[in-house]
Amino acid sequence: MSRNSYCSALFSFVGLNPGPARWRVAGVTRFLFAALLSLGYASAASAAAEPWIEVRTKHLSVITNAGESRGREVARRLEQYRAAFQVVFLKLKVSNPLPLQVFAFRNDKIMKQVVPLWKGKPVDDSGFFVAGEDRNYIALDLSGLSAWPVVIHEYMHLLINSNLPPTPAWFDEGIAEYYSTLRFENERMYYGGPIEGGVRALNESRWMRCVDLFSVGHDSPEYNERDRRSIFYAQSWLVVHYFMNQQKMAQVTKYLDLTQLQHRPVAEAIEAAFGMTPEKFDQELLRYFRGNAQEFFLPAPAEVDNGSYEVMQLDDISAMARLADMKYYIRDRQQDALAEFRSILEKDPRNMLANRGMGYASLRANDLETAGRYFQQAIDSGTEDARVYYYMALVRMRRGALLSDEQSIAYLERAIALDPTFADAYSSLGVALAMKGDAELGKKHAAHAVELSPRNDTFLMNFAVVLMHLHEWQAAEENFKRLQQSRNPQVAAAARSNLENLEKMRSYEQRTSVPPVLESEQRPGPPAPTAVEPAKPAQAEARPILFLKGVLQFVDCNNDEATLHILVGTKQWALRVKSIFSVLLIGEDHFSCQWAMRKVAVNYRALGENTGDVVSLEPQ
Repeated sequence: MSRNSYCSALFSFVGLNPGPARWRVAGVTRFLFAALLSLGYASAASAAAEPWIEVRTKHLSVITNAGESRGREVARRLEQYRAAFQVVFLKLKVSNPLPLQVFAFRNDKIMKQVVPLWKGKPVDDSGFFVAGEDRNYIALDLSGLSAWPVVIHEYMHLLINSNLPPTPAWFDEGIAEYYSTLRFENERMYYGGPIEGGVRALNESRWMRCVDLFSVGHDSPEYNERDRRSIFYAQSWLVVHYFMNQQKMAQVTKYLDLTQLQHRPVAEAIEAAFGMTPEKFDQELLRYFRGNAQEFFLPAPAEVDNGSYEVMQLDDISAMARLADMKYYIRDRQQDALAEFRSILEKDPRNMLANRGMGYASLRANDLETAGRYFQQAIDSGTEDARVYYYMALVRMRRGALLSDEQSIAYLERAIALDPTFADAYSSLGVALAMKGDAELGKKHAAHAVELSPRNDTFLMNFAVVLMHLHEWQAAEENFKRLQQSRNPQVAAAARSNLENLEKMRSYEQRTSVPPVLESEQRPGPPAPTAVEPAKPAQAEARPILFLKGVLQFVDCNNDEATLHILVGTKQWALRVKSIFSVLLIGEDHFSCQWAMRKVAVNYRALGENTGDVVSLEPQ
């Protein structure tokens, strides 16, 4: 994504449809209760026991034991929020690259069995959000009123993360808080209303300077510590409210461009974008807060067709498998989830969800043979789960198949056919096709992955790599420069390495009519990004990629180069790592010169007898 496309993305997504406004100060609690009571909540004591059912819409699934009517209402409510997001952010299509599974519990009895634990006890929470690596979850207790504000805030984050370019923490949280008050009334939707806890925090707490507020990162104490977080959230909400009300979103886009892409200091960017010093901005924000609270409205989006929902009853095993699927992503519940998967497979060996769950757990543990067996059982059961086919492709690649392997490509294509919004599959297929020689089609797929998930730096890295295959040097350079600032250290290191190689390749192309060729193969694997390192001498590119497994006895490091001394059977191998900062690692975040006596799997290009250059390394 270039600088211009980043700016246009912000302009097209943010704040261009505020609608007319009306002034209100009191009654925020009444608004919230009115929205929640429309779901027809009853007390847990009066609700009769209900079987588990699933309500499926085009964009999400709701599993509930509170009855069909309430399951439909929860689904309709979330579809309304999605449609409202589309209207407010002027998006023709709202992207959601990961499936969303919602659990709506009749009361807290079962919910306490799945909520996160704190010091061994269930957290007292009526609603929570779980971000999985291959799907997202929302859980809420329908017996009370306090779950929905949490759910709405997190759902807004989910939509923001899936549809907007990367933005600072204050902007993310401010937007989520701003739209968390979204409600529907008399064929209108209202948003931007006052948040009771936020107003109280602003009245009772010492404010942060705007320079400090705008400098908070996702790893800052102000973002993570409970006693400091309340004023950060409240002030972020107020800043976004001010920008929206004063119609300053164009200036916000300029500020984000200055800080996110040009990396100008915060104080300097504030003055350049908003035409006032940081001190003046602080005064202006305080003045705005002391005025009246404003709320915006727009015509409500067309009613979601509740009759088109698919409703099915779930047996106990199916419900248990779906709950275990969520519990696997909750750290303190993971072992319970695995035990439940095993119990389900004892009763139903072809259960797709349990096979997929055990396969995924095996893949994360680098037990590739077991992972492949579970995923194959899921495929044999007739699954139409796109991620099962994607994982089968990953298993093949990590077991030594080349990225352009025909069967792996077929699995990726099948995954996309089943889920046309599956960003991971598009990204991997884009690189695979480029490796195979069809870089133009690869570019199309890799770009679509970035479009589906604009905040995923791995997808942007893959796209830039494909651009290098096409010798589109300037566009690739812009993306690599941006990725140098990635919070993922491996992506940042690979971006720096690729920038150096890009300049060498561009110079080489200018000196000769025979351009160099990129390294043609490597295997991706979570959590490492897929990044292709260009080769230096053109003649080396003809070397095929080979694969070996052995015991890494020790590592000999020399500055940023290293030699791996590996015992394979009775033979000693010496494999060279050209850069410990950019080598593709599978299953590890960082290269270590201290590794010793570890099993490893290596993709390499031969140099001589028992020597070669490492393409990828997987410590096991």
